[in-house]
Amino acid sequence: PEWRLEGCERSTLLFVGRFDLAKGADILLQAFSLLLEDLPDLRLIFVGPDDGLRRAAGERIGFASFCEQLFTPAQRSRIDYRGRMPNQEIAKLRAQAMVTTVPSRWENQAYTLLEAMLQGCPVVSSDAGGCPESVTTGVTGLLAKSEDPADLARQIHRMLQDPSGAESM
Repeated sequence: PEWRLEGCERSTLLFVGRFDLAKGADILLQAFSLLLEDLPDLRLIFVGPDDGLRRAAGERIGFASFCEQLFTPAQRSRIDYRGRMPNQEIAKLRAQAMVTTVPSRWENQAYTLLEAMLQGCPVVSSDAGGCPESVTTGVTGLLAKSEDPADLARQIHRMLQDPSGAESM
């Protein structure tokens, strides 16, 4: 399904990828925490396996534990963790969300980014690896500085506050 402004939920973000450091899931969750300060009705749909984030001593922290440390119970209720899903269901979620996010720390060619763009979805991506080759800021999406939750939050906020601009991208 193609993304349409009139058919999407304007306060919904989507992330598709592993909960790990490479895909920048922790960066997105930190950015989401910042966004909730101004946009308390914002919702995040998180799709993908929980591979855990590797910590300094080699230990891993899972999605639920990470969220418990970062968010209040009320804020956690704004996050919808779906785990692994079939591609057809993910495509429906892309059409439903106002913004698809790709906060990766590194990518050669981000398939999740290309799949979202194929459906006409507004995207906010990190400027890591090959992502800037696919996203032209203000034309096909917005780029945020890699590993910078505050800049990712700013770019997502910018997209949310300009629905007609998001639609044109």
